[in-house]
Amino acid sequence: MKFGVIDVQAPTIKVLPGCFVVGAMCGVMGAAFVVVNNWMGFFRKYYITKTWMRPIETALFSLAITTVFYWAPFVFPKCKTTTGISETYDDLFVPYTCKKGYYNPLATLLFNTEGSAIKTIISGQ
Repeated sequence: MKFGVIDVQAPTIKVLPGCFVVGAMCGVMGAAFVVVNNWMGFFRKYYITKTWMRPIETALFSLAITTVFYWAPFVFPKCKTTTGISETYDDLFVPYTCKKGYYNPLATLLFNTEGSAIKTIISGQ
């Protein structure tokens, strides 16, 4: 299926550092997921003994993750200018609490889709 035309520039050697960063981040996040999942399984075995507790535990865990993802860019504000960035990448950057013409790099990574976050990292911005 083809829904549209995508104008993609050919990758150059300049994208390698961004690729290494993405690979390292994915490796660390995957390892962290395994560790957290193992600990959650350990605690579930001993503390979640009734079936009605399972949905509540899931909802609380989801609420905690969502809260951290929402407030992290607010707690660690950093605004970068969008000057000099190609207009093709302009829609990738999330301003969050920054004034017009600036964007928040952490909000850009957390609030975008996975593909847009990777494009932002590889673009070097």
